[in-house]
Amino acid sequence: MAQDTFTGMTVEEAVDTAAKHYQVPADQLDIRVLESGGSGFFGIRKKSQAKISVRMKASASIPEWEGLLDVYTSADQRKDHGSLAGSTKGKVWIRENQIYFDDSGPRKPIVHVPREVEFRKNGEAADGRVFLSSGDTVEMTVDVPPRETSWSVEVDKKKQEVRLTVRPGAFFTAEIKEKRPAEQIRIEYDVTETPFNQLNRQDIMDQLGRMKICHGIEEKAIQTACRADKEAVFVIASGKLPKHGKDGRLDFTIDIKERNKIYKEREDGTIDYRESIEIPNVEEGLVFAKVIEPTEGEDGISVFGEVLKSRPGKPIQLIAGDGVALEEESRELIAAASGRPKFEHRGQTIRLSILPKLVHRGNLTLEEGNIRFIGDVEIVGSVESKMVVEAFGDAWVHQNVDGGFVHSRGSTTINGNALNARVAAGRSSALYDDVQHLLRRFLEAFLPFRKAFEQIIQSDAFRSSYTLESGWGPLVKRLLEKRFSALHREAQTFTAYVEENSGLLDRRWTDYSTDIKKGLLVFHQRKSLPEDFFLQLEEGGRELHDLLQTPVLSTSRLALRYAAQSVLYSDGEIDILGKGVMHSHLYADGAVTIQQRMIGGRVHAGKEITVGEAGSPGGAKTQLTVKDPSGTISCSVCHPDVVFTIDDRRYIVQQEMHQVKVFLNDKGLLEVTEK
Repeated sequence: MAQDTFTGMTVEEAVDTAAKHYQVPADQLDIRVLESGGSGFFGIRKKSQAKISVRMKASASIPEWEGLLDVYTSADQRKDHGSLAGSTKGKVWIRENQIYFDDSGPRKPIVHVPREVEFRKNGEAADGRVFLSSGDTVEMTVDVPPRETSWSVEVDKKKQEVRLTVRPGAFFTAEIKEKRPAEQIRIEYDVTETPFNQLNRQDIMDQLGRMKICHGIEEKAIQTACRADKEAVFVIASGKLPKHGKDGRLDFTIDIKERNKIYKEREDGTIDYRESIEIPNVEEGLVFAKVIEPTEGEDGISVFGEVLKSRPGKPIQLIAGDGVALEEESRELIAAASGRPKFEHRGQTIRLSILPKLVHRGNLTLEEGNIRFIGDVEIVGSVESKMVVEAFGDAWVHQNVDGGFVHSRGSTTINGNALNARVAAGRSSALYDDVQHLLRRFLEAFLPFRKAFEQIIQSDAFRSSYTLESGWGPLVKRLLEKRFSALHREAQTFTAYVEENSGLLDRRWTDYSTDIKKGLLVFHQRKSLPEDFFLQLEEGGRELHDLLQTPVLSTSRLALRYAAQSVLYSDGEIDILGKGVMHSHLYADGAVTIQQRMIGGRVHAGKEITVGEAGSPGGAKTQLTVKDPSGTISCSVCHPDVVFTIDDRRYIVQQEMHQVKVFLNDKGLLEVTEK
């Protein structure tokens, strides 16, 4: 007798189903248990059903109606059980998580089974394309494994934050989608996710202990992380950064900054500089500043419990210059004379002076001589050929600089023109970078010479044979000729540069250049040099070199109407307010503005260049260069052969252009736009 298979949630339920099917008591059935059934993992997988194999015992009576079943097929039975409207012949469908099919059509129904679906046909696993035939028994379940909770703990580089990243676990319930009758169907399902965060406080505390994190633990953040139902990051411990002490400073009771306003031009084209700059002044006896001492700071702590030492503030190194008195007890600065306060700031070194003003009426000529003044200088006239004006403060020239030199440590204003002149305002990097480079080369060649010189003069054999009355000249000359010819060349190069720019460089540079000439270039001197002369020469060179290493905060401006065949320097801005510039070189650490024309020559600016008209129709080569990669060049009219350069990227104008703007784009490429 054929065997039938029955299923149920339990074996007892399957047996009861079989007894009802055969309409006989269970003891008249021969039963073999195939699967006992049970619950899935974590209770989220569908329970597997119990399965039994049943046949009638030989002695059991068969109901009369059983013979009628032979005229029906299992497909007919399934079709009636899953009754649907319309024809189902040769089709398969899904309803309420069960598969029904009818193979009475010309083709066998086909089910496409994904790999993740557990599909059994007649008790055997199957996937892919599955053909169904009359009498087949089909079971299917979807097993989606649960996701475990994952988490990690990390500390930031400053040891100030401990971050806990949590991704909660989850159970997944699969619901098979219903399918309408079709010759082929694909089993599909929806998955419902139920978060299940398995993280607990003790796990986190154990991990913090292993990492030796002990300070600033946030209990509330930990509790929130353990209840999280979606991925998130939590700060579960925090440190405290040290508060470094504040540096000492000067607290001014007055505004000592010069205020630059828009330059006003008179009807005759000259600049009314008195209306262009607001200059602060103090009266004798005024308390105009106070020294504020540095603070100690406050230590911090890391999440590991380490003390993070704070840095105490640095005191200012105050140099009270001319016209300034320091009251030691109150640390107040008092004006000992009336004049303009001069403020120089290099790192923590501050120099304060009260500058008087020197007024020279008329032109500066050979008869009056050069002017070097510790204060402001005003020339009510012109500076003539080869004459020098050096001002510790600001410099004003009412008319022209014709072949002369004007150098101020502050701002320089020329109401007229600069013709074949050299003019500087502040400490221009273009000017001092060159002299610093030459000084470095000189010192590199000089140090071996000084050591050799000292070794020789300290030997008894040398002193017993050398005539000291003739000085060191013969010895130095011989050393330079035999072993140190490179030093002789570097000394000549350095002194020549300083001499050429003597009107623009600080007096200390010209004095140092004179010392080099005395010791290394001029040997016929009436007065012998001291034995430690070359040691002092080395120390002086190092001091000048270190001076240039310290950045200077400056807002100097150089302003004039017109320049031709001239060189202009500024550690701030350069403004050409009249008809323009011809065949001149301009160097500014800030911006350069030429309101009208620039023909020939070059402009080097730190940040920005603005020109009305650059070049000429005849093609005069004109170079506009900006050092800062974020800088710009603007030009209303540009003629051919104008060269734009920003951070070493170059562009040469080939034809006349209008309303041009030059800059580096996001990719670092030079971009030239024209309106």
